[in-house]
Amino acid sequence: MLKKIIYLSPHKTALHVSIVFGILSLVFMAPFLLAFYYMPKPEYPGLPEINFFVDFFFWGLPLVYFITTYIFVFLSTLIFNLVAKMTGGIPVKLAEEESFNPA
Repeated sequence: MLKKIIYLSPHKTALHVSIVFGILSLVFMAPFLLAFYYMPKPEYPGLPEINFFVDFFFWGLPLVYFITTYIFVFLSTLIFNLVAKMTGGIPVKLAEEESFNPA
């Protein structure tokens, strides 16, 4: 059965992708968090404590990644929807579950 993708919801698509990427970045930041906490801490007078930077890298960067991913996926789906109107969409071949053969 041949169908076409002619519209993607910009908000739902961007929200889904950015949540997945935000969670993945938290998972990848966890080893760095442990490494930063167990590093020797230099003592420089007048500078903020190193834990501020550790917390920013662990919580701030995934948040920035979430926001930028949301913005760019949202814009990408808007562009896709405009192009799909002109080209007719992307053809996708669908099969029923019992007759599905991935080979």
